[in-house]
Amino acid sequence: MCSYFDDLGIDNNYKYALDIGWLTDLEFGIIKDWHKALEKYNPPGNDAFDHAAILSDPIWLEILRNGLSMKGKLLEILTDTEKKILTEDLNHLRIVD
Repeated sequence: MCSYFDDLGIDNNYKYALDIGWLTDLEFGIIKDWHKALEKYNPPGNDAFDHAAILSDPIWLEILRNGLSMKGKLLEILTDTEKKILTEDLNHLRIVD
């Protein structure tokens, strides 16, 4: 969550990315509800380090399901290069110890 909100420069609901063309209105339309759900999410007991509670939280699981759906919708409209980035280059397992 910190990497998504703090490291991607997406303050103000992706305004900068939209203004300079890094993100299209169509792409934003696909991700905006998922983004809002992430923004509102509070882990059980407000404990971001209780991984077991988060991973069994029905609200979090719904956000994950929506994220997978959103990713599928993005894959339908992205270029081949962008698809490769989304499906191959952004490998979360490389950043997990």
